[in-house]
Amino acid sequence: MSIGDVFYKLGSIQKSLVIIGACAIFFGLFYLTVLSSFDFGTLNKDMANVKGDIAGEEDKENKGKAIEKAIQDYNRELQGLVKSLPERDELDGISKQLDELLTEIGIQILKFVPEPERLNEEYMFATIPSELTLLGEYKKLGQFFTRLDKLPRLMHVERLILKPKEGQIKKGLQALLLNATVTLVTYRRLSQEEVQSLSQKKNPGQSKKP
Repeated sequence: MSIGDVFYKLGSIQKSLVIIGACAIFFGLFYLTVLSSFDFGTLNKDMANVKGDIAGEEDKENKGKAIEKAIQDYNRELQGLVKSLPERDELDGISKQLDELLTEIGIQILKFVPEPERLNEEYMFATIPSELTLLGEYKKLGQFFTRLDKLPRLMHVERLILKPKEGQIKKGLQALLLNATVTLVTYRRLSQEEVQSLSQKKNPGQSKKP
């Protein structure tokens, strides 16, 4: 009698038990021959590395978004500052303000030479440098630079060279006469006409109607 005949004569429950037993034997052999040799430790380590890489990329993305937001905030602040700057016709009083301040403190202006403007075409403003040569005591020059920050106009000292005046009798530091060469910078926003002219130069096709 063959194995098939024996299996055929078994009842349904016995057949089910035989099938289950055969499956158990098959999976047992499969585990012994395949799964038992598989390195689950390496797999877990690789999965941990992948999770770490994903977390690292997410961290980079978050930092990138934070940097982008900071740049946007900076640009908004800078644009707001540019809007608060005066235009060209408001610059006439700069030399007068400086002259009044220097006279009040007791500093001589030996030279005042405006230099060419430097345009910032990205934010549409101009930097206006002027070179001054001053003669005054150390203490009074300090007062001038301190009060310069309190003037209505936005100004800052871009370059400063101090040299003792030649031929003077030695004095204390506070009364020491100094020649000061100063590059003083102020700013203005571009007029609408200047903005339009620059825009047309950058995009000449936009000024032509179809």
